Amino acid sequence: MRKTPITDSAPNPKNTFQKAGISATGSYSLNGMVNGTWKNDKTGINKGFTLNQEFSADTAFRMKVVVYNKTATLYYVMLNDDGTMKTDWTQLLSIDNIPAVSQTGSIGFMTSGNNTLGSFWVDNIKCYSNTEVSYSENFDSYDDLTLSPNAENTTVGLNYVHNTDVEGGAQIKDGKLYLSGGGASFDAVFFTMGKNWTNYVVESDLTYVSVTSGWAGMIFRGLKQSLIPSLSNL
Repeated sequence: MRKTPITDSAPNPKNTFQKAGISATGSYSLNGMVNGTWKNDKTGINKGFTLNQEFSADTAFRMKVVVYNKTATLYYVMLNDDGTMKTDWTQLLSIDNIPAVSQTGSIGFMTSGNNTLGSFWVDNIKCYSNTEVSYSENFDSYDDLTLSPNAENTTVGLNYVHNTDVEGGAQIKDGKLYLSGGGASFDAVFFTMGKNWTNYVVESDLTYVSVTSGWAGMIFRGLKQSLIPSLSNL
């Protein structure tokens, strides 16, 4: 694998980030927003990019994004009940036109979709470069709690949750992070604020609570500042 040193850089402007997504109905995407406008997009919504296996509720899968300069590549693999990989990684798609302004940032997760936002569990997050693990989190050390919307949740190490609806949309429960899609107006975002990387690999285990047309979105190269004010229909 190409050496991808993790480096610190300056924050991104508001509403500027890159996002990978896999939908509960088996589509996938890579896209990015710069100052509130979509600038690069390679997506599976209504464009024929459909996985061989659609997801059912409570079916765990692992998503991975390899980020290097202006490129990003999305992979996934289905998981066994014990968390082991059923097969090797499957490469889904790549982009090579990430704007320069989005070539640094941190990670997060968000409900996503067009009017129907899916709910999902997040677990076993890991960011690394080669064998150097820069960040990992499995939520096992936290008690169950509801995260405060539009606030930094520093006491539990999650740092930032953005919730445009009501409390209860983002929770830690049974050693996992839960993001509830709620209705069409709901967005939830989790950030490792204070981590700011340029080239790295990020992966996480995800499980849909129910099969909808919504997406489990993994944000890479974004900061807390990049998602204020609230976003909609992402």
